[in-house]
Amino acid sequence: MRIKRTAAVFCMCIGYGLVSLFSAYTMIQKHETKRKSDLHSADLPNFQQKENSQADNITIPKLEIIDTSGIGMYLWKHILMADLPDYPNEGWYQSRLTTSKFNLRYNLGNGLTPSQLLEEPSGNVMLALNGRDKSVSSHAELWLDYILKMPHLKNLGLLLLGDESCHNTMLKKYLKHEVLRVVFLVYDSPLVDNIRIFQWPLGVASYRNFPSVKSETLDIEKERSYICNFIGTVYANSSRETLKSETGFMKNGSKCIFKYRESWLTEESAKSSVTYQHALLNSDLTLSPVGKNSECYRTYEALEYGSIPVIENQVQPNSCEGTKLAPYSLLKQHSAPVLYVQNWKQLKSVIDTFSTFTLKEKIEKRRTLMKWYQDFKLAMKNSFLQNMYNLFRHKS
Repeated sequence: MRIKRTAAVFCMCIGYGLVSLFSAYTMIQKHETKRKSDLHSADLPNFQQKENSQADNITIPKLEIIDTSGIGMYLWKHILMADLPDYPNEGWYQSRLTTSKFNLRYNLGNGLTPSQLLEEPSGNVMLALNGRDKSVSSHAELWLDYILKMPHLKNLGLLLLGDESCHNTMLKKYLKHEVLRVVFLVYDSPLVDNIRIFQWPLGVASYRNFPSVKSETLDIEKERSYICNFIGTVYANSSRETLKSETGFMKNGSKCIFKYRESWLTEESAKSSVTYQHALLNSDLTLSPVGKNSECYRTYEALEYGSIPVIENQVQPNSCEGTKLAPYSLLKQHSAPVLYVQNWKQLKSVIDTFSTFTLKEKIEKRRTLMKWYQDFKLAMKNSFLQNMYNLFRHKS
């Protein structure tokens, strides 16, 4: 019995000794590894150590977007692909998004005034405003005047729905303020220089709750019910009257869906909205005539549903005539796969030609259009963030 106990004690001692040796060996190896690491760090060039240190301490700048007209909703929901809450906080719908350039906070408060701000912004601010005409520009000026007087404002950006006649008198007045670093301007304008002022797409009518359509939810390979559609207002003495008369004589008119009204509606009813979106979803082509301005929501809403816009390639008289590519300069610069007509007497030829395409050919055109539109929105996102970042950073 004593022999067995002695043997057990002996084995325990041996085991303890081995564990101690292993622990000592491990500590020596850790010390050696640290020493080599320190030597390697000492050999690094000074600028590389500085870069590594700076990278660890980089903070992404904040950007406050204030939208009191709904103009920024296309940017937020369709370009940046961000969400909005279902319910407001004291009139404001607020949402956040972090990108590689900015920590963004979007504040949507339709018709609200500076006195209704939940907190005063500082640093970097972007205003999304409506400067379409004199009836709404006073509200835009109220916000610009308020923000420009803020003591802690560093950089101001402006996303502006421009004057439909391209005069942009209000904007010209505020360009004298150096702190207004960058402007993204909707509608063609000779003011666009791609240095401080950049053109921005009109986009869809988000203020009417037009949805952000997920391309993966669309069945792009099915035969669509209609060759073309137009659902909209026919203004007196406009080219839309020509469009209406031409559709009555088209051989394939029965394969298109047309609904006309005499006055423009600010808001769509639930029924009219469903009818309109059904037409876009089920049409190969969407006719997009000139309205008050050459550029209209219908073009971008058709793109959302993979319906090829047929655009009237005319500039309204006395509006935007100083721009080389107008109308739709952005779409032309980005080689959009859309169709253009000089006047609606050419429509019959367009419809007859499209009627000869096989389903396979139509699907290929649809796929090309939707791929282009996704790439276009990504290009607009990159343009917005990069130009804001460059102009804000260099002037801070």
